[in-house]
Amino acid sequence: MTQPPQSPYGQGNPVGPGPHGPGGQQYGQQPPGYPTQGGTQQPQPQWQPQPPYGQQWQAPPPGPSKGGKAGKILTIVGLVLVVGAALLGGGAALAGGSVRPAESAMIDVQGATEVPVADEQMQVIYTTDPATSCSVTGPSDTVPNVTLGFSMNFDRDGAMYSAIGKVGGPGEANGTYTVECDGDAVVGPAMNVGALTATVLMIVAAVGLATLGVILLIVGLVLRASAKKRN
Repeated sequence: MTQPPQSPYGQGNPVGPGPHGPGGQQYGQQPPGYPTQGGTQQPQPQWQPQPPYGQQWQAPPPGPSKGGKAGKILTIVGLVLVVGAALLGGGAALAGGSVRPAESAMIDVQGATEVPVADEQMQVIYTTDPATSCSVTGPSDTVPNVTLGFSMNFDRDGAMYSAIGKVGGPGEANGTYTVECDGDAVVGPAMNVGALTATVLMIVAAVGLATLGVILLIVGLVLRASAKKRN
């Protein structure tokens, strides 16, 4: 019987179409990635792009770091807060100017001094010495109520004046009162309590904003300096 010719040693017989395509694998070769006898897998070559002839690849310049961006934002926010605190401080100064009675409304008590009261508007007796005593005579035979019930203080020409009593006010008669004191005293409108409250609140807010703004400003500058050193 005639035998088909044998292929040389080391070569595979041609086979028909199969999972490896026409011709199959040659004997002695392993498919890509197939484990060798040692049990290790042959590494596959990785294609890497090559730079044009005579040139070298250059790494892209580093982008801005996150620390630099955060530092910039904190710096801007800190500056805004500091500016806002300065504006609040200016507003507090303006509001504080309207707290004390207007100088034009003040009446210096010198001996028996007449003080007009209209529309039950209360007038307050201020003195530089809390021990000063004053007598008040009303426009009627009724003894006026001179008890103030709260304290008020303001600076006038370098001297601190404190409230010790009142003239007229709600429930009291309108007309001309006579005030006489045994010490330095003035009579004028009550201090603006609303303006005083607004002044205190604005001062507290200004201090808080300024403190927070300075902290954020310092942190932002430190972060920006650190980011520049890393770059």
